[in-house]
Amino acid sequence: LSEGKPKSSGGPKLPQPVLQICLMSLKTLNAAGRSVLQALQASLSKNPSELLHLMNYLLDICTAATAGSRADDAGTARESEILQEAIVLTGLFSVDHPENQASIGSWTLQGEGVSVLNRLANLPVVFFMDESLKAILFPTLISAIFNNTVNRDNLAEEMSLEPLASFLTQMKEKKEFDGIFGRFPQDKIDEAIEFINQAEE
Repeated sequence: LSEGKPKSSGGPKLPQPVLQICLMSLKTLNAAGRSVLQALQASLSKNPSELLHLMNYLLDICTAATAGSRADDAGTARESEILQEAIVLTGLFSVDHPENQASIGSWTLQGEGVSVLNRLANLPVVFFMDESLKAILFPTLISAIFNNTVNRDNLAEEMSLEPLASFLTQMKEKKEFDGIFGRFPQDKIDEAIEFINQAEE
């Protein structure tokens, strides 16, 4: 990790024991975030660059490892699960936390200029098409930009924000909140829809 991102997607993969440790650690943090969010955020905010370095690294290597791989490959399946858990943790880190939102949108690896928000916006297209993966990614994107004009406008340069507003509208109309349970306040959905739509005007 201290060496930065891999030189190429064709480089060696992380050993399976390391992948397992990463996965269990992310699951533990996400479980804590859903029950004691403020405590998790306070802990991770003490040195946000360490978390953001890790998220940047995991988003990069796991996306590269899963691209074009067989779905039944055990290693690839684990990397895919790590990727999803990393996305969830990024959202929990930023939801209703202006300082952490700013870090998500501005912190980059030295010499690279790609923020965690940039990486999320450029995940494989399946994350923007598959309903189950949208339920993982979209709450994180919404949490990262809500009431943060800079992040919202930067994300709008990378992608259309209409799918995010539609995602929230659909959940509100169907009263199906499983996709944002513990990840975004239900009582702020209307405000979030309005805020997102302002970028589309």
